[in-house]
Amino acid sequence: MRALLLFAASGAVAVAIMEGCGGAATTATAGNGGAGASGSASSGKSSSSATTGTGGSGTGGGSAGTTTTGASASSSASSSASSASSSSGGAPCPDELGAYMVALSGAGCGDLASSAPQCIVAGTSACQVELVSQGSGGSVLNGTVDLDMSGNFANGAVTEGTVNRTGCTGMWNASASQLTVDCGGAGSSQSCVATLTRTGNTCSSGSSSASSSSGSAPCPDELGAYMVSAMGAGCGDLESSASQCVVAGTSACEVKLVSQGSGGSALNGTVDLDMTGNFANGAVTEGTANRTGCTGMWDASGSQLTVDCGGVGSSQSCVVTLTRTGNACP
Repeated sequence: MRALLLFAASGAVAVAIMEGCGGAATTATAGNGGAGASGSASSGKSSSSATTGTGGSGTGGGSAGTTTTGASASSSASSSASSASSSSGGAPCPDELGAYMVALSGAGCGDLASSAPQCIVAGTSACQVELVSQGSGGSVLNGTVDLDMSGNFANGAVTEGTVNRTGCTGMWNASASQLTVDCGGAGSSQSCVATLTRTGNTCSSGSSSASSSSGSAPCPDELGAYMVSAMGAGCGDLESSASQCVVAGTSACEVKLVSQGSGGSALNGTVDLDMTGNFANGAVTEGTANRTGCTGMWDASGSQLTVDCGGVGSSQSCVVTLTRTGNACP
């Protein structure tokens, strides 16, 4: 049996080689960030194992490298999540909630009304948002989509004006606070790209200072008791002295006009408010006359809702002005 033993300073390396019985064993120990390996051999077979240490010597087993890698990955993930606020709860997606102005391009935008108010509000689950728009002259984008961690969405179902579109994509530009929605379409005649630019972190002026008529929806609070003033030859048996209330409906921004008195009633019906408190194409009963195509205009400063159901000629005209007298019905 022969033995060779080598020592090296400063590197703290020791190598011992022993040979005999047809096998070889090599033992190495390394300090200062080196690797250690041990092995034994008999009957011509050999085995070896190696462990890498960090700032120390290998001693046949360790997990410093694994621990370092795990800590780095955990830190990276934590940093990524903490840099983005959630649109709904604590989810890792950008905050895109607020009021927006709209710019359109494309021949397929149809009856989409770019001047209508546009909001993005929180949905019912993490990173889900709702596009909400309704104006007296029409609407822009409505629909519910799920954002990814970049603030984008794919395969969304979005209503552009009154046209239902599918396969829509949304691209979020955080530096400009812009969401670009593209619903594609077959050919240039169906192309419509809507660019939403955030103008505020809360919805339109009508909704930012007023609570919702139903829940946390972006519309003014018009609930309460009202006195009634009617004008026009088409008001029929509408009883302006009857009690009149506006109460919450069953969905966001839906309200009910409720009236009944011993001598008759004023306005009854269910309408959907837009973000300025107005409504269009409402079905309203004036006294006992059922009217359709009614409009409502909300004056927040005077707490007045003016309902006009039009009609054919002056003989059917009836304009009813409701002035709020209290925030609760009698």
